Amino acid sequence: MPSNPIRALTIGVGDSLRILEIAHKYCMDAVEEDIISILKADRTTDGLVHALAASQIIGDKGLYDQSIQALIATKPLLSMEQAKLVGLEGIYAIYVSPAALPCGCAAQYRAGRCNFCGYQF
Repeated sequence: MPSNPIRALTIGVGDSLRILEIAHKYCMDAVEEDIISILKADRTTDGLVHALAASQIIGDKGLYDQSIQALIATKPLLSMEQAKLVGLEGIYAIYVSPAALPCGCAAQYRAGRCNFCGYQF
């Protein structure tokens, strides 16, 4: 039997988040680390969304920031299920915050133009 049975299982991402909740609650560090490493390896939009959700479960600010930055860089079109996992703060960070704006200004955008620097998109 492998030292960590999670690696031997083929589980879906949604199931892995449920297992992560249990592992975190009952201090199953090896299982928790294994699930996090699997989620970190998946750089698809779905993988990044689930890594972000996992960071919220375990309270890992570093993983949250990595996932948000990767999602800001790609500006994906999220499904309703993904948007629910990301949450309102995550949606704001990805699509509205100054870091998410094309020119990086904190100004308001109107009609495809930045009011501060004049950048047009």
